[in-house]
Amino acid sequence: MKEQFPMLHPTELARLVCRPALLKDTADMLEVTRHIWDGHDYVPETWAEWLDDPEGFLAVAEYGGRVVGICMLECFSPHEWYLAGLRVHPEMEDKGIASHLHAYMLDYWQHRHGQGIIRLATMNPKVKHLCDRTGFHQIGEFTIFTATCLAEAVDTFTPLTVDQAETAFQQAVKSPIFTWQSSMYGHDWWWSDPQLKYIIKAIQEGRAWQWRGDAGLLVTVDDEDEGTKYPTPEIIGCSPADLSALLLDYRRLAAKREYPYVGWITSLHPELQPYLAAAGFKRAWDKEVLVYERK
Repeated sequence: MKEQFPMLHPTELARLVCRPALLKDTADMLEVTRHIWDGHDYVPETWAEWLDDPEGFLAVAEYGGRVVGICMLECFSPHEWYLAGLRVHPEMEDKGIASHLHAYMLDYWQHRHGQGIIRLATMNPKVKHLCDRTGFHQIGEFTIFTATCLAEAVDTFTPLTVDQAETAFQQAVKSPIFTWQSSMYGHDWWWSDPQLKYIIKAIQEGRAWQWRGDAGLLVTVDDEDEGTKYPTPEIIGCSPADLSALLLDYRRLAAKREYPYVGWITSLHPELQPYLAAAGFKRAWDKEVLVYERK
């Protein structure tokens, strides 16, 4: 059993080394993340993929020969970047490690790229303060709403085709609903600029539909809670007047596809809330995820 980490005095921060992650850091990563979300952190599942990512940058903070912090810089496009997986070992919190690792990642981004947008999502108040100090500003606030499925007939959805993708995509991003989502495309619990390639991928995987002809667009992705899979929209496109009706049909479609319930990881924009309530969606989480960006 490893001994506890020594207390880190502020003058000892010079001994903290931020560097690119290596395969040999895997055991230490597992030690850091096993304390996160009661052992349900997603980082161990994506660690190998991050290590092999030729466009991204996975880094660690090392102190006393042990990895005590990790962070990943993901590349969505040459002009769009995302900071993910900022973690510090619980025994080493409140010692400036997150600030140093955050600064290291920003320095890498700015000197290697330094153009476009870099974003992150957090519900940690300490990271919020970190964002405020380093030139980020909040652009969105999200949480999850859920509803039971409706075991009723539905014939309003037809699979979207690649030929229809561009038109449906353009209609969706011009909708006020997309503006309420901070003009971002949802990917489970992370967000990006909208790109047609996400719609194409969803079509290929059978999770993109037109609703009532060309009146609406629904693209979903599976999320998982304690081993139970449920769908959540990546993007919804329709007029606000049709939104509640589309969401009700979404509940019917999910029942047809044998899901136990539906979700929507969506914005807390006040304009959106009445439509969610009218379609039977209730807030399922008392926390919020804040999305920040820096240009």
